[in-house]
Amino acid sequence: MTKKTTLTCVVALLSGILTTACAQNNVDELFEDGQFKESSEFFRSDKVDFIQIPSTISDSVKFAIAVYKPSKPSPILLMSHGWHMTVKPPTPESANLNSGFLTVQVDMRGRKYSTGKQDCNGYELYDFYDAYKYVVEHYKLYISDPEQVYYTGGSGGGANGYGLVGKFPDLFCSAMLSCGTTDYAEWYRQDSVLKEFRDEMDVWIGFTPEQNPEAYASRSGITTVANVLTPLYIAHGETDPRVPVTHSRNYVEKAQALGKQVTYLELPGVGTRDH
Repeated sequence: MTKKTTLTCVVALLSGILTTACAQNNVDELFEDGQFKESSEFFRSDKVDFIQIPSTISDSVKFAIAVYKPSKPSPILLMSHGWHMTVKPPTPESANLNSGFLTVQVDMRGRKYSTGKQDCNGYELYDFYDAYKYVVEHYKLYISDPEQVYYTGGSGGGANGYGLVGKFPDLFCSAMLSCGTTDYAEWYRQDSVLKEFRDEMDVWIGFTPEQNPEAYASRSGITTVANVLTPLYIAHGETDPRVPVTHSRNYVEKAQALGKQVTYLELPGVGTRDH
């Protein structure tokens, strides 16, 4: 697939990385505190649509997407949410914070506004591809070129991004990934003190890394680095306690050894439980 990558799109993505990450952290906190309503009213408006669409690979699954419309035909930007989290439900007047894109926020299967079960970078990755195919078919007037597709995600969304660029290697013009997990088995072991994430991995993956190492490897971006064709922009805080910086360092080292196009920004002394 031929990609027409533009400097404008890359700059827009890079300038938005910290804003996007901070905004998602705020959403994550609200969701953890239970401040979102138990149900949401789906709608369409001139600015944004909040709808459910069917999975094409799981008959019983419907997942939510928030589609923010640009003022003129634009590239597509796919976005993910955090690990425990869900998409932030918009209002009919919510602004498109990435105004140079048709912005598509995906609420993966098993999350608050979607049906099905979480499976930690398994079938849920296909929800992003389904979302992409759906907007290409139904939002043609808002898209400048269906082959200009970008991705951004942080934390759990960064981990989704690593999985996507390895398993859909010719889909994206570029991807921007911040503080993301690249090796789920290693993350499981690193979570032995806080035990904040391994309880979900036990359920979502169905095993511990010792019981089924292949199940963890198949979900980890570090496994599919050799497949990557997408230019990557990776950022991570040196002192991140939730997703240790070694996840990005190890991925970048392997990608560079394989000659992949990777730009890495490590932030010295940066990193808290909010990343």
